[in-house]
Parts: sequence; C-alpha cells; structure tokens
Amino acid sequence: MATLNPFGNRVFRLDLYDEAAVAPLLDTLAGEWGGEVAIGSYPVTNQPDGARLLLTLESKRTDSLTPAAERLKELLPEGALIGEQRDVTRLTLDSVKNP
Repeated sequence: MATLNPFGNRVFRLDLYDEAAVAPLLDTLAGEWGGEVAIGSYPVTNQPDGARLLLTLESKRTDSLTPAAERLKELLPEGALIGEQRDVTRLTLDSVKNP
C-alpha cells in the first residue's frame, strides 16, 4: 500500500503591514519554487509578538521546502522577520504563544 507524504510548512511572522511590499519577492520565490512549494500571505492584527503579516510555505517535499524557506529569508527586507515556525497546524494566537 502506498503511503501519503504529509505536508510540511513554514510560517514567517513579519513586522510588515503591506502585502504589496513583499509581492515582488513572492513572485521571485514562486518563479523559483512555485511548482513544488505553495506560498501564502495573510495580514493579521493583535498578535502578541507584533506580527502584522504571515507568509506561509507549504510542500510535501522537504527537499524543496527547506531551501525555499532559506531563499525567502534571503529575500525579506532587513528587520522584517520576527520569527519562523515549522509545521504549524493552524494560524492562531495560540500558535504564537505555544509554538
């Protein structure tokens, strides 16, 4: 019987409020990894760590997810990254308090 590979993910918590500020880098990342890694962007408010934008990467292939995550960190504006989480099951305040 074939086994299903679970999705892995990375959530990047950013001190940016404007999705347009990261659109070009997301386009770059999609061009490099779009066939293997799904990319998401979610504005948020009232986060205990001050995050205002969450970027997500998701893939069944860790051999693609890990380098895509590293590339995203290279592309982010300096000082924008508050934190990174791995294999988050839901995007809630609880995931910030108890990663």
